[in-house]
Amino acid sequence: MSIRNFSYIVEWLDLVDRYDQAIRTKKEPQWNGRFPDQHLRQALGDYKLKCFAERMRKSPHAIWKALDPHEALRLYLINKHHWHLDQVRSIVQDDQFLYLLRDELESMKLTPEEAAPVWQSVEHWDSSAEFALHMDLPTS
Repeated sequence: MSIRNFSYIVEWLDLVDRYDQAIRTKKEPQWNGRFPDQHLRQALGDYKLKCFAERMRKSPHAIWKALDPHEALRLYLINKHHWHLDQVRSIVQDDQFLYLLRDELESMKLTPEEAAPVWQSVEHWDSSAEFALHMDLPTS
């Protein structure tokens, strides 16, 4: 993750494409059972992590230095779980953050703005109700 303008649609579509290509080229193992939406399910975890980091990073209070997404996630681990700086500095990959922040990401609901590109991709899938549990969708 790097600092740049964050575009929800671009981030989501990049992740979906990455997992779809990884499954097709066998770089990512296909799950047992029938999960034709595996690429979407896998992308959701990474996407929620990116949105979580972006929320932390966008805090308007620390106006003196913008954090990159990984710095924001490390600071969260320090503040919330009382880790030490030397411990969090060794965390460098998104997969590590996905594992360490699993509880937070499971309970996090995507805002309507964050959820929009995901919902556009999944609303016609049979599994859309499972994805909807991760979103704060506007009621119509």
